[in-house]
Amino acid sequence: MEKNRIRVPLTNFQGKTFYMDMEIPGAIEDVILKTGSWEPRLPELLSKYLPDDSVFLDVGANIGYHSLCIASLNPKVTTICFEPHPKVCQLLIQNVWINNFTNIIVYDQAVGNTTQTLDFYMQTQSSYNMGLSSIFYDKHIGDNYEKIIVNVVTLDSFLNEQLKSKVRVIKIDVQGSEYQVLQGAKNLIWQFQPIITFEHHIFGPGLQPELQDILHLLPGYNVYKFHPWSGEIRKLEEPHPHGFLGDYLCIPQTQDIFK
Repeated sequence: MEKNRIRVPLTNFQGKTFYMDMEIPGAIEDVILKTGSWEPRLPELLSKYLPDDSVFLDVGANIGYHSLCIASLNPKVTTICFEPHPKVCQLLIQNVWINNFTNIIVYDQAVGNTTQTLDFYMQTQSSYNMGLSSIFYDKHIGDNYEKIIVNVVTLDSFLNEQLKSKVRVIKIDVQGSEYQVLQGAKNLIWQFQPIITFEHHIFGPGLQPELQDILHLLPGYNVYKFHPWSGEIRKLEEPHPHGFLGDYLCIPQTQDIFK
């Protein structure tokens, strides 16, 4: 699949403009090109919990829409991105550079529950959705991938205490290793209780931790379902209408979700 690189201006919900370089066609890229956004209600919600001098962790940042949006909303918030796919990470760094954002830091590591190296099933550049790349093989990856080695870090060991004390929000989109990311951030979560949002990727019975296993890592949190396109929030136990493909939004019981 031949791709073309384009640069597009985008506008956040406050009317501020930022730019993205994208290679099209692509799953996320085509949606951004068509609608001007990607899951726009997510950065809008998370920005409410990011005061000046706070830190936003974007674990699985892809080409950076959420990070760029947050950075454009408040230059006094530091965003730290983790993106292990080499090509995607290059585009993410390019997008930080073209906006002259000095409040975004990018690391090319994966995040997990121990410091190590692991196989990574990397969707090739010709793939329509390079965001499907994962440490775990899934049938949706198909045959169009290369297996490479990536460095894995834990948030507890990689971030110094000063940075951890400023973390107010963690966004996790890691194609199946959500449990491992949270397990490797137990001390950060226990000490500083940031807002956490994650997608739960299910690869089949017994292949990955169940949702309840993940939530056991978050004592003292209220958990909601959040639709990143409509902004709708529902309690975890509430039924949801057909097509409600939401993230899980975890709020410390000491905080107000309707802040």
